[in-house]
Amino acid sequence: MKKSILLLLAAMLIQAFTSFAIAEDPKTGSSVVTVTGSGAAPTNTTPTAKPQGATLSVMESAIATGIKDAAPVGPGEKFPASVGKLYCYTRIAGASAEALVTHKWFLNGKLLDAIVLRVKGDPYRIYSAKTVTPYMKGDWKVEVVDESGKLLKTINFKVE
Repeated sequence: MKKSILLLLAAMLIQAFTSFAIAEDPKTGSSVVTVTGSGAAPTNTTPTAKPQGATLSVMESAIATGIKDAAPVGPGEKFPASVGKLYCYTRIAGASAEALVTHKWFLNGKLLDAIVLRVKGDPYRIYSAKTVTPYMKGDWKVEVVDESGKLLKTINFKVE
């Protein structure tokens, strides 16, 4: 009974926010969830990471309609306005220690969300999600940046 109530409360809490991010450690299978609201700071507002000596790079990226087994499902470059939610998947290489990567979601040139994700291995798969409502049509992009603000990858797509 208690577990059911906790799951229901967790589901209601997640639905109340507009985006979330999940990073999965491929070695341990453990996940870190960050939930953010429109204009709100991530729940882990003061992330820290060990100094990064190596240069991070994006080995693989996709915008998709889902994530299954830490991989993108339904990847594409054009999505209908009725899509509901989109995911930005990236596989990061070059982390010699724990590092931070940010997914910056833009619509028609305006920053909507900046979701900070922890990279805990090499390579490491991470993804973030953004709720898309029918009025959010236009040119979208996600910029993937490292801790210093260096642009690692830009992923362009459209919602029509």
